Amino acid sequence: MTEEKSLKRILIEVAREREDKPPYPRGDKHKHLACGELCIFDYFNPSAMGQCERRVILSHFGVEGKGLTDDDVMFFWLGDIIHDAVQMGIAKKLPDQVWNEVGMRDDTYRVSGRLDTLRLVLADGVFGVYEYKTVRTEAFNFKLPKPDAILQVILYQVFKIDCPECRGYESMVPQCVMCQNIGMVGPAEWGKIAYIDRQEGRIEVYDITVTDELRAAVKQKLMRLQVLAEEYDRNGTLPDKLPKEHITDKKGEPQFYQKSSAKFGFKKGDPKLKDDWRVRNCPYLGSGRCCGDKEKQSQSEAV
Repeated sequence: MTEEKSLKRILIEVAREREDKPPYPRGDKHKHLACGELCIFDYFNPSAMGQCERRVILSHFGVEGKGLTDDDVMFFWLGDIIHDAVQMGIAKKLPDQVWNEVGMRDDTYRVSGRLDTLRLVLADGVFGVYEYKTVRTEAFNFKLPKPDAILQVILYQVFKIDCPECRGYESMVPQCVMCQNIGMVGPAEWGKIAYIDRQEGRIEVYDITVTDELRAAVKQKLMRLQVLAEEYDRNGTLPDKLPKEHITDKKGEPQFYQKSSAKFGFKKGDPKLKDDWRVRNCPYLGSGRCCGDKEKQSQSEAV
């Protein structure tokens, strides 16, 4: 029994080494625009496209949230294991046609990150993007792909991507045929999102096509995040809370918690409508800053 518990603890510690990611170390030299020049701390990650704006701004400034539970750590770790295996398998199946974890950065809109897989279609000579999302089985009961994932993939079809051979303009190889020594390729001509069930192995793939409307939405979102960050840096003002919306399935039926969890502030056996997943999974929930935190009543309201 002792040995079994010891092994469990070891596995959790292994998972935490990967999943516990501290906020960016923002010292005096790297506050938002305080250095007088653009630096990596002034850039937003592509994953911010669909996240709650409050969470994005707080994490952007290195505000620490609550830590992950052991169950959370194992859940995310197993998802990352599947994610890594998919990337390695794709690279082995399509040698010299795919590159994983390829960077992108745009200095005007201040976005920087890495896409899952960049693919070069040899017959057409164009680039495309694969993004992988590991989800619970119940995720397929809802409308997919999620809006945040769509905007993330569209982003790679709007902005140029680091050359997979040069790996960006800071490390160009002499006479690179792929990017003609520019250091960048693209934008991608197409994108696909693969949702992978980490419990039952189900896979659904969605084609993501860029439109003028979506292209404008991506740029407007990034510009809005810049404004919100500057506002928070100037006077500590947080973005507006997410509107109170309950989740519905593909048929439009409201979804309930049959077994409520104290983690979400529910009493056992008390059925509740599911709130936005961005609230339920927020690291700032309970801090007074999260959209899901209850407003404090004034003394006059309480009477």
